[in-house]
Amino acid sequence: KEQQQYAHQVILDHELADAQQATLLPEVESAILALQERGIPMAIVTRNCQQATQIKVARNPLPIELILTRDDAPAKPDPSALLHIAKHWELQPQQLVYVGDYKYDIQAAHNASMHACLYAPQGVPDYGHQADFVIECFSELPNLFDGADKWTHKGKEPLLASQEVMLNRRVFLDYPIMLMIYKNMALAQLALNC
Repeated sequence: KEQQQYAHQVILDHELADAQQATLLPEVESAILALQERGIPMAIVTRNCQQATQIKVARNPLPIELILTRDDAPAKPDPSALLHIAKHWELQPQQLVYVGDYKYDIQAAHNASMHACLYAPQGVPDYGHQADFVIECFSELPNLFDGADKWTHKGKEPLLASQEVMLNRRVFLDYPIMLMIYKNMALAQLALNC
């Protein structure tokens, strides 16, 4: 029990320190504003605690009000947080797109019966074929809703966004993909294993 409390404190300390240094990744702000101009509602689902998330949002304001942290729902790939937002918006999960940067984000989207969009700035990882769509830069994200660009679709030929995902034009963003939060990640993972 004492080791577990220590591990949780190490993780919290890491998250809070990291939150003080968080900055938006390139093109995030312009992509979010472009989506907002198109009237696309957005929500944030993050593995961070509420306290760290509040710091990050205060340091990097974005026009996104609906935010769920790990204090609100189980960790991904559990779909609970995504399903909560679908219910809040009174939409079927199949009408939504979830954007994330790791395989658990793809799995959470599919577990919720949503479309999965993988943010892969360093190239498509080995699990990238599981995503419905892949972007390398956030500047590509608004095009998903315009149908202006082609997207990689499950390892097949690129698919026009307008052919499959115009739907109700909602998008979730996994907040950590917008922020530089990778410092001391190994320490946090080790602490979790205590």
